Amino acid sequence: MQIGAQSISIDTIRKTILLDEKATIANGNLLKQGAELDTLYRDSKILNDSLRSEINLYSLKITEYETVKIPSIQKVYKEKEFKNNLIIGGLETDLKSQRNKKWTFGAVFLSIGLLLGLLL
Repeated sequence: MQIGAQSISIDTIRKTILLDEKATIANGNLLKQGAELDTLYRDSKILNDSLRSEINLYSLKITEYETVKIPSIQKVYKEKEFKNNLIIGGLETDLKSQRNKKWTFGAVFLSIGLLLGLLL
């Protein structure tokens, strides 16, 4: 029997299979490749486990942001927006009252001027 171009001899007395030197080297190389593949498989499992743990960690962080940090930031933003609206509303009221005062003083002085103009 031959494997590739290698010859195999069977020793029936010892009940063993004897390979020639090239076949033994080829068999050893196949075993080494199998060990390398096994090492690669173990390394890839470790990497997959590490990636899964990172995914779980980021999922927890996302949940924390969605449940705790974003609502608190939104609350602070709404409070500041409310305060700014109060300040702007107060400033608008002050501006309107100043305009009204100007018109009032203008009307009073115009009336006084007309009265003085009529009397003189």
